[in-house]
Amino acid sequence: MTGMISKWLRGAMVLGAIVAATGLGEVALAAPPARPSAPRDQGAPNRVRVEVKVVSATVNGQMDPRLQGIAKELRANFEQFRGFQLLSVHGDTLGPNQSTSFQFDGGRRGVVTLISKGEIKSQVRVEVFNRAGERTFDTSVGIPNGKMMAFGIKSQDGRLILPVSIGM
Repeated sequence: MTGMISKWLRGAMVLGAIVAATGLGEVALAAPPARPSAPRDQGAPNRVRVEVKVVSATVNGQMDPRLQGIAKELRANFEQFRGFQLLSVHGDTLGPNQSTSFQFDGGRRGVVTLISKGEIKSQVRVEVFNRAGERTFDTSVGIPNGKMMAFGIKSQDGRLILPVSIGM
């Protein structure tokens, strides 16, 4: 048994010397390349995909064709508006107590924090900060997994709607 361990140890040392001599050892020590727009690890069981759309809602206008998947919900929950235009989409894969932040509407900032992931619904906190950095909207809600919930906030041109969806 001792002879087998000794042979294994010698083999490992030879392999280490070869790796060091060829320069391959540097690869193992290098930091992974930065990918600022890459989503976080989606394979972890406690993580969910969180997506926020920024939608401009106005009294007159048309439904943006990119919003067809949620058009029925927008019209039902925001009856006073006819025009809905998608301004931007922001998403990230989050674990409990992780946040994603995004800019919108000329200097406003939104933050969505995953409080917890459940089998049926996930708890999130949605915050909006004005241009001066003051919190103007703050709520925590449970959103069924695979569904969305929309929040309306005032804007200069009518209302901004933030549909937040939880994917699996």
